[in-house]
Amino acid sequence: MRTKQVVSMEMTDDVGDGRMMRALTEGAEGRVKAGRLLADGAYDPGENFGFPAERGMEPVMSVRRNS
Repeated sequence: MRTKQVVSMEMTDDVGDGRMMRALTEGAEGRVKAGRLLADGAYDPGENFGFPAERGMEPVMSVRRNS
């Protein structure tokens, strides 16, 4: 959060945010070294909690009330 730079972006049609986490994270790798992955509740599907740890990042995500 020091630079507030956009490090990855994907334009999609009718694809939920949660399904894009891998692509967005992989798109940022090589550009930045991140210790944490910050995400809102749209990224809370269960598989997304383990993915950042596999990449050496701490997942910091909101969880939706109905999840």
